[in-house]
Amino acid sequence: RPPFNDIRVRRAAHLAIDRDGLIKAVTFGAGAINPPGGLGLHADSIPLEELRKLPGWRQPKDQDIAEAKRLLAEAGYPSGFKAGHVNRGGSGFASRGVFIKDQLAKIGIDVQLSTLEFGSYQVSLLKKDYDTINYGPVPLIEDPDVKVVPYFRTGATQNFSNFSDPQLDKVLDQQSATADPVQRAKLVQEAQRRIQDQAPWSVIYHLMAQMGAWKEVRGYHPGVGLYNNQKLDTVWLAP
Repeated sequence: RPPFNDIRVRRAAHLAIDRDGLIKAVTFGAGAINPPGGLGLHADSIPLEELRKLPGWRQPKDQDIAEAKRLLAEAGYPSGFKAGHVNRGGSGFASRGVFIKDQLAKIGIDVQLSTLEFGSYQVSLLKKDYDTINYGPVPLIEDPDVKVVPYFRTGATQNFSNFSDPQLDKVLDQQSATADPVQRAKLVQEAQRRIQDQAPWSVIYHLMAQMGAWKEVRGYHPGVGLYNNQKLDTVWLAP
């Protein structure tokens, strides 16, 4: 929806958010910029040292904020604008939405928060009934075809921004059909850089799952991701 169909506005919003500040304030340190996936990937991700130099991810934020204001003015919004933001109640979503509102206010975007319970939130998400939305996917396996393609390829199942970019589609299709892991990693990083450039989503951080256990628990080895390797056949309790 306008004005987010303008790439300058999307880039400005992406630039404005202080990811390090969000991780500290919202996740209490349980988030990461690149764990190790800069855009939700695993071994094929843009390296952290490169990510840290990119607009939106770099520190300090002065340069990003100045660039964001310039982009908004160039897009015809020198004083900013109002925009709706659908937020999900609970599970850390609610506080994340408040933080996003605070961050975008720095460049003149007046975010109108609508915090919904889970059922109503899901209806809005699936109908794509929003200007912007706070979304936190948890892909089941560590593979680009699961962690990138469903969100960014034209017409994909979870492309909740209605983003369509033939150049990105071509690269995503190429990496899906590439068996050589080294060549595939290069293609995935190329896709990541295109996503950064077009800013259909503003990826802000990755939540690091936490697990507590009594000291008597033995043999538990959590897998990669929230849902993987949850078998308990090797787990036992020490006396």
